[in-house]
Amino acid sequence: MSSCKKSESKIAGEHDFCAAPPAPPAREELIAFGNTIRITLTQFHRWEGAFKHLDLRAELTALDHWAGRIKAKGGNWFAAVANALAKRNREVKARIEAARAGNGVGAEQGAVDNLAGASSHALAALRRAQKSGRVKPGEIFKVTKGGSIDHYDVSGRLLGTFTGGAII
Repeated sequence: MSSCKKSESKIAGEHDFCAAPPAPPAREELIAFGNTIRITLTQFHRWEGAFKHLDLRAELTALDHWAGRIKAKGGNWFAAVANALAKRNREVKARIEAARAGNGVGAEQGAVDNLAGASSHALAALRRAQKSGRVKPGEIFKVTKGGSIDHYDVSGRLLGTFTGGAII
């Protein structure tokens, strides 16, 4: 059973992220992010505005298999995906705020040397990015529980994650 709730935002007003997507007009096509997640462009833009800290295309693609399992059990995949996106957005926002409060490390502060807990592969990928000029001063880095390194721009937008030898 879904525990989806309405969310209030001072900027955008009240949102019901879990309501089923409106039936698409005859001309509006569905955007597929795998076998299960198929939403209208209007719904995509609605979520894009609500979940500003996420790479929405990547998140939806990553959630597709999970949404398929929920659908197969007779559950509401749409509400589950909306809840998962809201949770992930809150997590990323909290990481950004923690990084801004001094718990993260900016590139100009020697990020590679101060990322305790990061895997050696993630650190190597970050070093390569720094040498190639893909990391700019002021950008923020935060170590995840899994040892990868999240990379944020100065405005707090997630740019990517350094993992075992690549940026994803």
